[in-house]
Amino acid sequence: MRNVRKSVFWLVASILFLLPGVSACAKPARIQANPGQEFTLYVGQTAAIAGENLEIRFAEVISDSRCPQGVTCIWAGEASCLTYVTITNLGTPPYKLVLVQPGSSDPATQDFDGHRISFRLEPYPVAGKTTPKSEQRLVMTVTKSVTK
Repeated sequence: MRNVRKSVFWLVASILFLLPGVSACAKPARIQANPGQEFTLYVGQTAAIAGENLEIRFAEVISDSRCPQGVTCIWAGEASCLTYVTITNLGTPPYKLVLVQPGSSDPATQDFDGHRISFRLEPYPVAGKTTPKSEQRLVMTVTKSVTK
C-alpha cells in the first residue's frame, strides 16, 4: 500500500510540474493586433484589429499548390486560405474571405471594407516534407486603405 501511495504521489507531482509547460505551448484562440504591425495567426485563431472594429479568423488552408523549394515547376502555383472577417460594430455574420497567395514567399494583398490585408502563408513548402496543420500560419498586416 505504501508503494502505491508513493507512486500516486510522484505521478501527481509530475503532472503538476509538466502542466504549466504544456499550457504555455497552447496558442490563444484570440489575439490583439495593431494596425500596420505584422502578426501571426495559426489555424483556428482570431485577431482583433485594435481600433478598427475588425476581426479576422484563420479557418483553414483550402489548397497549397505552390512550387516547393528544391523543385523546378512550370507553374508557380498558389495557396488559398479561408478566413472569416467580422465587422464587429455592425452585428452582421462574418464574411467568408478567401485569401490567395501566388506561388512565392512574397506577401499578397487583399482589400476589404476600407482595409488592406497583406498576408503570406508559412511555412513555404519544401520538396519531400509535409507541413502539419498545427504549423500552418498566416503572417499578416492590416492597414487602413485610402479609399473604401
